[in-house]
Amino acid sequence: MVANVAFMSGVSAALSFQMLQKNTSQQITQFGQTAQIMREVDYFKKKAGSLTSMDDLIKDRRLMNFALSAFSLEGEAQYPARLRKVLESDLEDNASLANRLSDNRYREIAAAFDYAKSGMDKLQDASFLEELSQKYVLNEFEKALGNNNPALREATYFLRNIGNVTSPYEILGDSVLRSVVTFTLNLPSQIAVQSVESQARLIEGRLDLDKFKGAESTSAAASTSLRLEDARNDQTLLYNGVQLSKQAIAQVDKIQEQLELIRAGYGALDAVQDPAGEFQAEIPVQEAAIPELVRQNGLLSAANESLGRINGYVSRMNTLVGLANDPANESKLDSYKTEFAELRDKINTAYGEATYSYDDGDADAVGTQENLLDGTLANLSVQYKSTGETTTTRSQDLTGFLADIDAANASFQAVTGSGDAGNLATAGGIVTSSATGLATIRKEVTADRKALTEAIDSIPQFAATLNSASLYPGAEAVRDAGSRLGEVNLLLGELRGLAVQSTALAAGADRSALQTQYDEIVGKIGTLISDPRTPGLDNLLAGGNQSYKLLNDFNIEARGRDLVTSVLDELTGRDISSFANAQDVLGALDNQVATATGTAFREISIDASSFNLASEKLDPRAAVDSAYRKLSNDLNLYVNAAAVDGRNLLSATQDDVKYRVESSGRLLTVDAISDFTTNFGGILSGGADGLPSDGGDSTGAIAALDEAMFSLGRVRDKLNSDLRTQQMEKSIVDATLAQSVATESPGLTDPYAGSSKFAMEFIGKFLAMKDAESAGSQLGLGSGRDAYLLNLVQPINFNFNV
Repeated sequence: MVANVAFMSGVSAALSFQMLQKNTSQQITQFGQTAQIMREVDYFKKKAGSLTSMDDLIKDRRLMNFALSAFSLEGEAQYPARLRKVLESDLEDNASLANRLSDNRYREIAAAFDYAKSGMDKLQDASFLEELSQKYVLNEFEKALGNNNPALREATYFLRNIGNVTSPYEILGDSVLRSVVTFTLNLPSQIAVQSVESQARLIEGRLDLDKFKGAESTSAAASTSLRLEDARNDQTLLYNGVQLSKQAIAQVDKIQEQLELIRAGYGALDAVQDPAGEFQAEIPVQEAAIPELVRQNGLLSAANESLGRINGYVSRMNTLVGLANDPANESKLDSYKTEFAELRDKINTAYGEATYSYDDGDADAVGTQENLLDGTLANLSVQYKSTGETTTTRSQDLTGFLADIDAANASFQAVTGSGDAGNLATAGGIVTSSATGLATIRKEVTADRKALTEAIDSIPQFAATLNSASLYPGAEAVRDAGSRLGEVNLLLGELRGLAVQSTALAAGADRSALQTQYDEIVGKIGTLISDPRTPGLDNLLAGGNQSYKLLNDFNIEARGRDLVTSVLDELTGRDISSFANAQDVLGALDNQVATATGTAFREISIDASSFNLASEKLDPRAAVDSAYRKLSNDLNLYVNAAAVDGRNLLSATQDDVKYRVESSGRLLTVDAISDFTTNFGGILSGGADGLPSDGGDSTGAIAALDEAMFSLGRVRDKLNSDLRTQQMEKSIVDATLAQSVATESPGLTDPYAGSSKFAMEFIGKFLAMKDAESAGSQLGLGSGRDAYLLNLVQPINFNFNV
């Protein structure tokens, strides 16, 4: 058993430090083997790997205290909210909390856990847990030194950190370094009132910071330290490489899972749709129900959208009545009346637009426009299971509501001023009662939509044979139109920005550059409106209504529109070459163009609701086809998700990743699958281009899945091979470090051995002065800065039973 300074009391700081220097590693090792320390280390290593979220770590105070102690941040335990923000800090973001705090220890703990980039992954790394445990043992050891003699803890902290200091400002920013330096240099405490620059010059004039640098240890120790440093660097490189490979494999596995589900879906279709099979009782009921389910869905979607708009208009009417009641708004009454009348017109328009085109199965294949809100329909009910369950959509009648709104408008237009209590009260009363009635209707429509959705979702498997060859391209046409319209809307926003810029320029300013951009964007809008992304799809942005066969004699209709005339021609015939012309463009964007695109968004949204229901739920084959197409369209999302710290093994722009493992001298190469989107993606998109599928796979779409699976398997094998190579190399490096742990005490080499000779002499002076100060204080001799070091002989207490 070695004499351990951590277990002593009554020993001077200078003598304690001399004793510590004799066998530092052994003393730290011995301290780390005490029962309390071993319990905490064991608890941390066993529990850390089971944490799945930052909440888990923050809530476990024992684990959190352990982690904080490793970075001498024990006091942070009482500030869990701030601690969370520190740990979640992205150190590449200067605005993150860890970067904003002056104490470098916050950046150190954030960098160590690397939560911003790695989540909780670091706690799965045994080498990281070991490193953190070593830091914990060292800090607890130094705390024990400080309990016996505070100067000793300051001294050890100083030696561990002073070698990294490059300017006096770093000393001034660290409370411990500042205390040791100013005390040892005999600088008065009053210098704190001086400017930081003055304090820095004062320290710089008395200290050569370069003398604190450089380890003056034996060559053998330096060699060992270098090998360990190489191993730790290798560990980091290999950890990053393993994570990169794992991320790519994870995305490949997700794609593979989707491919397998799609193949299984096609494989099950024959059995599912067999009239004499498992679902023979349900198939005729479903065939009869499906057209009505689509009809109810379309009507409810249209009604719900219109009711939402009407509710907003009625709410604004109520606000206008309140404003007109206020004498302060007397001058604005005419504008209120105009807006009130416009709202009445908008309510009528929204009511009229709550339509859905239902095909009643007659020979003309032309839909019948129906409106769930006009009172002309009876309640719609349909049986959807062979066991007799039905779902019902209630008819609504807003004609009385509209008459009331007209009456409210008449009263409001008759208002003569804020003192016209009669007309204001009449208008306000009608609007309020109308709002109440409207709320009841909205609740019923919402309840019916929910009931319809629950009825459909209660059917585990739709088995009817729909006309997938017609339904699938119809659904794709609606999705394509919605996607292109979304991009058109973004470009319209850019046009608005250009027009606003033009209006801000002086009358004679050169607007040619803005006009060039305007023309380019209008050209892009024209392309988006005119050309579907998938060849062969109907263009619902530049054409009429389209009907697609659902089953038997029933069709499902998608509304078309002429955005060439209502949007493109409006923009092509205008320019932003002058202030007046730019204002004209803004007017068109706010009126004609906004109306056309708004109507298109509304109609496409309603139509998409019915087509998505039919193609993704009601039609088993179209549902699988849709999943197939979606996987092909989403491939880039999977590829992008494989990125780790700016590198991506599935990206077309990624080079092979090469790095040298210094511990073994081996050069590792991790192959980038830069042709992934070309090879695998080409197979997948080629197969999707053959959709819709059919039972005989006449287009080869289903067969392409097998080829895609084979290609994906080769990619995974390659990624997995590189992963295994890295993991094997990492296990060797981990074992090397673990062996160091076993042979050199828990990885805790002498943390002060790298201190320069000057640093050791400086800290020796500091401790001597602290001892003198302490002794002088006890004997009434004044400050230790002016007293000689007293050679006090005091009893030394050894206690190893800790």
